[in-house]
Order: sequence, then structure tokens, then C-alpha cells
Amino acid sequence: MRSSLLFAVLILAHPTFAQSKAAVKMETSVRSLLAKGKIYKARTKCDAALVREPLPLFYVLRADANNRIGDHAKAVEDARTGLKGLPASSEALMQLAIAEQGLGLADSAIAHFQHVLGQMPSTEAHYYLALAYQSKHDGPQALSELNSAGAGGVENVQLGARILRVKGECHMMANDTLAAKADFDQAIALTPDDPVIFNSRGWLLYAATGQYAKAVADFDRAIKINPNYSYAFNNRGWCRYKMGQKEKAIADIERALKRKASNPFAYRNLGIIALESGDKPQACVHFRSALENNFTQLFGAEVQGLVDTHCAGLEIKQDPAKMPNAPLDKPLTVPTPRTNAP
Repeated sequence: MRSSLLFAVLILAHPTFAQSKAAVKMETSVRSLLAKGKIYKARTKCDAALVREPLPLFYVLRADANNRIGDHAKAVEDARTGLKGLPASSEALMQLAIAEQGLGLADSAIAHFQHVLGQMPSTEAHYYLALAYQSKHDGPQALSELNSAGAGGVENVQLGARILRVKGECHMMANDTLAAKADFDQAIALTPDDPVIFNSRGWLLYAATGQYAKAVADFDRAIKINPNYSYAFNNRGWCRYKMGQKEKAIADIERALKRKASNPFAYRNLGIIALESGDKPQACVHFRSALENNFTQLFGAEVQGLVDTHCAGLEIKQDPAKMPNAPLDKPLTVPTPRTNAP
């Protein structure tokens, strides 16, 4: 999460940290780097701090950094270690919940976000809790949390835009295209340099309603802002395929995988293109890759169904060793697919 001053005060008040001016100075530096978006530098500073003085604070901050770059498995480990030393830390629990949400462990994330909100008000906790409900296809509850997040106004413009974006996604879940378009457009007006908003609008509003040319235009804008945006390349490729531009489509989806080799939806798309082109063996290879990169956990049973139908005789099943770790000591349950653009 984007650490607040209140969280910083709560942690610095802990006697372990009050004894070390060096730790306080290092914390200030790490938080400054995180605020500026210099995530890898912040994580490197945490590494150095933990070598010198393994304080739980720096595990929490490193969990924050890992969550921001999408390394949620490492974030879970760091957050849990931080919680052992700071069992009352809302920040550590928040990072654990964000990591669980990133791994598709929605039930555990929901419980932890609710616990955070029970300790203190938090716009971000409402926002992330909404994402967890959204991943379970509970649009009404997600919208309720988003309305709570923005009830008192959101000072952080970026967070306000993200709240509007997810509102748009939830309205699309309810087939309310007018409300969704208004949300997406308002979000873009707030942060016109946020590629995620263009990607979400393109995929959930335009591609979902067959407006592929408008969708491609949004993906073009997302890619111009972030040339390494795997999801936008993948989504543009799929729309181009639906428009009959097969070669351009495959090129885009392959670009997506070069930028994020673990993107399961890209393998799904390549598999369907191969299947519809008559190359069933190659399709099954792609479907295998989609399953091995947790397609089922993130998006549902579609690919497994394709495997069962078209890849008979081949052992193409989810590899349990590659499934996300269970939260705490609870058994792993497969969540309902999430809805954010793939």
C-alpha cells in the first residue's frame, strides 16, 4: 500500500525503533523512495537495512515494495515476518492482505482488510477490500466499499482515479455501460497518464461490447504511456484477432509475453488462436502454459475446460507445486475469478 503518515507514526512509536536513529533515517529514506515510485531502490535499501539490523519494520517496507512490483509471494513472506515482530501493525497486516489479494486468495485478504478497518479508518483499505470483493464477482459489495472509500473525498488524486476506474469495472459487471463510461472518463480526466485506466476501459467497456476499434485505440494509448504494459499488448492482440488481423494479433500477444512471461491470459489467447487455426497440439501447449501460470486461480475454469475437450490423452493439469501458497495455516481454496482486465 501507499504508506500513510499515521502508519509511520505507529511504527516509529515502537520502542525497538525509538532506540535507533539510523533505523529512523533509513525508514524516512525508504518511504521517500516509495512515494517517488523508485521501488527497486527502496527494496535495495530495505535489503541493506535488514543485513545491518533485521528490524521487522524493514520487512514491512520491503513487503510494500514487493507488492508494488507484483512479487506478491515474497510480499507475503515479508509481511508475515514483519507481523511476528509487530503483531499490532496495521501496515504489516495491510501489506499481507494486498499480497494475498494479488495471489488470488480473496477470502483471507477480505478478512485482513476488514481487520485493518476495524483498527482505523483507511481509504486504501476500503479500495483494496473492494478489489477483493470484485474478484469474487460481488459487484454490489465492491461498489459499497468504493463509495465508503470516497465518502469523505479523496485527497490523493491517483487513488481517487483508481477508485473511479474500479467503479467503472463494477458497473460493467452489472451491464451498466453508461455509468461505467462516466466513471472511466472521469478517471481519465483526473489522471490522463495512467495506462491502467485506458486498458480497463478498452477491455471492459469497448472490447466486451464488440467495439474493437475503440478498444484498440485505448490500448494504443496505454502502450504509449507504458511501452512495457503486457496486459495492454495482450488485449490489443486479442482485439486485432477478433478484427481479422491474425498476424498482428499474434505479434502483439508475443510482445505481451516478452514483457511478462507469466501472463496466463496471453497463453490462453495464443491457444485459442492455434485451436481455431487447426493446430490442436500447439493449442494444447499454450493451454498447458496458461494453467501452469495459474489461469484457473485468476480467471476461472475456461482453459481447463478447453483442455478437457480438446487435449484428451495429454496430461495437462494444474501443477499443484505452482499454485499460490496458502494464507497462514489455512488450506488453499480456489477463488472466484477476478474481473480486472487480463
